[in-house]
Amino acid sequence: MATTADVLVNEFKSLELEETSKALFNPLLEHTPAIETSPPEETSKPLFNPFLEYTRALETMEPEETSKALNPFFEHVPAPGTLEELLKETIKHANIKRILPNDPIFTQAAKLRDKYGLPQQGFENFRRLLCGIVNFPCILFQNPKNDKLEFDKMVTETFTLDWLQVVLGDTGFKLDDIIIMELFPMLTDTWLENNHDKRLQALHDMFELTLACIHKFKLPVIVACQCFSPKDGGLYDSFWHAKLGDLRSSLNGAKNQTVSQFNYKQHIAHVVHGFHPAYGAYQNTEYRKNMMAILRSTFNSLFGSYAESRREYEATLLLLESRYSEFIRSSIETLHGKAIEFDQIHKQGLALDLFQGHDDSNILDSWNELKSTLDLVLNKLSPTAPRKLLL
Repeated sequence: MATTADVLVNEFKSLELEETSKALFNPLLEHTPAIETSPPEETSKPLFNPFLEYTRALETMEPEETSKALNPFFEHVPAPGTLEELLKETIKHANIKRILPNDPIFTQAAKLRDKYGLPQQGFENFRRLLCGIVNFPCILFQNPKNDKLEFDKMVTETFTLDWLQVVLGDTGFKLDDIIIMELFPMLTDTWLENNHDKRLQALHDMFELTLACIHKFKLPVIVACQCFSPKDGGLYDSFWHAKLGDLRSSLNGAKNQTVSQFNYKQHIAHVVHGFHPAYGAYQNTEYRKNMMAILRSTFNSLFGSYAESRREYEATLLLLESRYSEFIRSSIETLHGKAIEFDQIHKQGLALDLFQGHDDSNILDSWNELKSTLDLVLNKLSPTAPRKLLL
């Protein structure tokens, strides 16, 4: 089937040079002079109008094709993928890292806590939830709930965290393994209701903190469990940020298991579309069952794949640990043997008045000190029952 470009080329080839230049370079030029100078048999044939033909071509296209034709940057905009496509990529566990409680990012967070007079327990819970492993998918909610409670109690009394703990547990992960963030950390609905004057600036500062976390730790996959959309007159009224839309999901996106991209300061993350687990809790039984089945399927597929890869990687690390432990053990034992031989040689030489000018006694004293340390290492490297790797 001929494309619009083919039609243009063929039509231009059929025109005389002068007519072609007018049609190509000045499509708005009146065609009357060209018709008057054309051969008699061509005067009844209207000259080719590229804009008219392009319009007619658009009219025959499907909506998707039309959007491509009208958007010159279409090919440069990556289309959202799917969870299935994401899982086909190699899941890499090289250079495993866990966010630590003393990371400088929490100094930045503490300043915001003090700036807005937020509770210390809320800060501690924020830190605990964030201290997961950066190589695994992180989970992004909108804002915290019940964060004034002690951590374990907060988890059990918050539907979302309790549900999450069960679902992650089914795949082999603990809550502490996974980074859990909010668009607006440490800002509960209650605080926003009671601090209307500070609300917009606080929302901005906390969202910037979330962006800083994503960029600093180069999070590879983000499961968006919120469909944030500011509503007139609501707690988030008038708040806007250029990157906010790239981190939100939708119910349709969740149903289709859509994966989009988030690009911030040259770091690109995959965003898996989900929705807030509590969304289905307030619907009728059948609807809730269907919606939660979709969300659970997404979590099982994504975290199940990472859990399987993690188990394989743990097995590799345990094997390497065993091999290196054996190498260190045998090296220490060999060194012990050589030191004993050296001591015997030294004693034999002294009996024959050799080595009188050698300061070997200091070497042996130093060795005895080192031997005590190496003996401790050797005891720790004694064969033990296989143990689970703690990342």
